[in-house]
Amino acid sequence: MGKFDYAKCPNCGKVAHNRQEVDERFGIRNNDGNLMVQSWCRKCR
Repeated sequence: MGKFDYAKCPNCGKVAHNRQEVDERFGIRNNDGNLMVQSWCRKCR
């Protein structure tokens, strides 16, 4: 499993199980050239 294939929001518990869901529900950010999944889902942010 890659780092973009799963995410869980620590606030509401929403889960994404593949890269498309991670991108739609959480978003991916660029932190000085290092891609990272947003920790909180879009709704909770």
